[in-house]
Amino acid sequence: MKTFLIALPVLAASLTTSAQGERLFKNWDKNGDGFLEKSEIPRGPRKIFDQKDVNGDGKISMKEHLGKARKPTAKPEQRKREAVSNDGATFTINQKWSQHPDGYERPVWAIEPKSKAGKAPVLIYFHGNGGNAGRMINNWARDFPDHLVVAPQGYLRSWNIRGEQSKAPDIQFFRELIATIAEKYPNADMKNVSLIGTSNGGGYIHRIMIEVDEPLFKNAVPMVSSFIAAEFHDDSFWFPLNGNTENYDTKKKPVPAGRRILYVHGTDDKVVPFHGGMRGRASLHLSAYETAYRWAGVHGYKGPKLTEKDGKEAAPSLLKIHYPDTPVTLIQVLGGSHGLAPHREAAIDLVKAFIGAKK
Repeated sequence: MKTFLIALPVLAASLTTSAQGERLFKNWDKNGDGFLEKSEIPRGPRKIFDQKDVNGDGKISMKEHLGKARKPTAKPEQRKREAVSNDGATFTINQKWSQHPDGYERPVWAIEPKSKAGKAPVLIYFHGNGGNAGRMINNWARDFPDHLVVAPQGYLRSWNIRGEQSKAPDIQFFRELIATIAEKYPNADMKNVSLIGTSNGGGYIHRIMIEVDEPLFKNAVPMVSSFIAAEFHDDSFWFPLNGNTENYDTKKKPVPAGRRILYVHGTDDKVVPFHGGMRGRASLHLSAYETAYRWAGVHGYKGPKLTEKDGKEAAPSLLKIHYPDTPVTLIQVLGGSHGLAPHREAAIDLVKAFIGAKK
């Protein structure tokens, strides 16, 4: 008989029924995300956490808890990613953390605007999980030819939100990135900085907006990535005080900081569901409506949550849901996939208009 992750006295008594195990799981799952973190489990049974964490993702599912999960066979795309080479990078930022205690040069690509006249607005693009900044920057430079376009590379091709292979200190990295841009590009307009992120990169923007109080940017465009439940629950925002993104343990009241927010999400997104739910086996997401509503609340909104019925057509298959008297807008892409197809081009046009890119 398999041993379940239950309190030690219960283990000793061999009380291992599924019903008992399920009750314990639900009692311990304080944030209700369907997984047990180490901090949620009592000290005694916490000792066998790693044994029960069959897939090694840092949390325990109900199947793992009940001893019904098998160790997965990694698919090629799930195997450990190699860090992107910094060959050809415009500059690097050195950081030290647990994965690189002796320091690691994190690569950043940048393309200056064609016109050098006057101050250039800045666009920083954060790629999705598995992305390569050096390969993607040219597309954004074409869309924003009047901007200084900057594309940093996430460590192991990801940004450290929750469950990623990267454990890099990405919030500090963002602050250092802003400081480095200001130092290296005297003509950069650091009062006109815009952030665009897709998928995992959009999640990174949400994390930045929660944790960074300084007015370091003007516009934020998180795309196809809503809040994870660990970031917002019990009517409060949360962040990982010690940087361990497996444990969002501290309440935080985000500050508006003069920011404008355009959140873009497709209704047929199978990766990060528009209406909320699990992202594969990784994280529980809130809905796009809930995410926009909570950002509107940060900016003083007191009314009801807005949904599709409150939207206005901004373009065919694109609804603009704007929270009055706030700088928060949700673009609902009807039938849009995780890549916003088949309406990506029209959605990007709205992003250009929001940021103010010259044609």
